[in-house]
Amino acid sequence: MKSVFVLLLVGILLIFPKQIIAQVLESDSLALVDFYKASGGNWTQTWLKETIDGADVGIKGWEGVTVEREEGSEFYRVTQLNIEGINNNGVFPSGTLSPSIGNLSALTLLYLNGSEKGPRMLDLTGTIPGELWNLSSLKRLKMKYTSLTGGIPDGIEKMTNLEYVNFQMTNLDCEIPKELFELPKLTGVYMQQCNLKGAVPTTLTQATKLFRFYIHENKLTSLPFVDVVYPGNSKISIEGNYFSFSDVAPYHAETYLKFVDNYQYVQDTENIDLKQGDQVTIQMDDVTGAKKYDWYKRTSSTEEIVAENAKTYTVSSVLNTDTYVCKVQGDVQNFDVRAYFVINSSGVATGIQEVKNSVVITPNPFDDYIRVKTDAEISSMTLYSITGDLVYNVRSIFVNQYEIPTSHIAKGLYMLKIETSKGTVVKKLLK
Repeated sequence: MKSVFVLLLVGILLIFPKQIIAQVLESDSLALVDFYKASGGNWTQTWLKETIDGADVGIKGWEGVTVEREEGSEFYRVTQLNIEGINNNGVFPSGTLSPSIGNLSALTLLYLNGSEKGPRMLDLTGTIPGELWNLSSLKRLKMKYTSLTGGIPDGIEKMTNLEYVNFQMTNLDCEIPKELFELPKLTGVYMQQCNLKGAVPTTLTQATKLFRFYIHENKLTSLPFVDVVYPGNSKISIEGNYFSFSDVAPYHAETYLKFVDNYQYVQDTENIDLKQGDQVTIQMDDVTGAKKYDWYKRTSSTEEIVAENAKTYTVSSVLNTDTYVCKVQGDVQNFDVRAYFVINSSGVATGIQEVKNSVVITPNPFDDYIRVKTDAEISSMTLYSITGDLVYNVRSIFVNQYEIPTSHIAKGLYMLKIETSKGTVVKKLLK
């Protein structure tokens, strides 16, 4: 019965027609029901109940749901939906994001995300429905650490009240829509580690109210400069993309509350398969704005410089699987653009690739994290040092995407063992 899902109001004034009130409240409650069922329908003990512990609560008692009376009327609407951390004895939301989410038109806050602790991905799969942009009252949107894919749907220009958006670690695999930076109230953008690609739109120059701008560790290729109003209160992180010296120079010249950009990439990691004893010359292409090319060999715990001011480096006799990095310096202080070359003498590629179980491990070399994604269900992951010492272990994951935090471990070679529902994969990784 629909009445099961309708919010019970106390003290409704008789001057409001009951059928109109029921229609508005029913629309919100049914949207929540659709959302709950599509996302698994078993991750909380409070939803779909009108009474809890003998008390009449209706939607007001549903965990993570906030209802408020509409200004100037007796109507109650759902204004906040926050399922961060909600679970039923370890059962978290798992399913898809229902298009009915767009019927919650009074929402000002929507948080659908996993957790950095662990970390734990929120196993919402499929695409982000375009109906999301019907929530034109929304001020804060967080969909980080989810398994959603398919990019950002068209229509974000309707979100004229949006102040904060966070898609961290959600695999958007798309370009940034130019309309995002045209939103008049936008102050915070968190889109790091989203597999974003292409050029950052020139509309970024209009987003001068930004005081949080995180786009690090994507595949973005050019960056216009945004002259934020309050740089001394702003935090900006753009590291680990494919930006040039000229792209980043204006940012390095500014003084921010916090700024992160120690390096950019020139190209993807290049893997070279050779036999032991072979000779190979690796070459760095010309980089605009370059002043100096230095080559480093990455060992188990350090980076050893092997050649200075040279665009090429020759390995006279390949003995092991080794990683070399060319760091290119220009006029920007404490910054370089770089490229990695993995020379593999055993036939086992150590770069980013898919293996028999469609397991993708990125990045390699890694720094602060290792991201694992597969079309099978991951049951456990174990990270060992090259000497066999246990570094990290997690079991009973039962997801298809996971991130291992690694900022605390030393540089060196590691072996990652991944057990999935389709078999076991072992990969060699380098920090």
